[in-house]
Amino acid sequence: MFNKFKVKDIIINHNKLDGFYNGTVVDTTDKGFKNDGNPISRIKVEIPELTKKIPKKDLPWYVVKQGFNTSPNSQATIPPVGSEVVVEFPTNDIYNGVCTYVLVSTPPS
Repeated sequence: MFNKFKVKDIIINHNKLDGFYNGTVVDTTDKGFKNDGNPISRIKVEIPELTKKIPKKDLPWYVVKQGFNTSPNSQATIPPVGSEVVVEFPTNDIYNGVCTYVLVSTPPS
């Protein structure tokens, strides 16, 4: 699945993936797990200027940045489908994005 699309085919009018990109959450059903068996909080985001040529099923999963909490009972939260979010690409790689902010959270219906 990864590297199915070449970055040059996806990114239009962008030399680098620097800065912040607004997008809409389209999927939150990631089934991935960390090494310790806990689920990973990841989302798929449509970013109009970057991902419009990628089918929804092939969009990369992005980690949701969470506040630091040492409580063993703490839970990660992810924005629901339809929420507007901001994604950054610290390594300039479309497959390694991080959701850093939630602009508008859409309550589940």
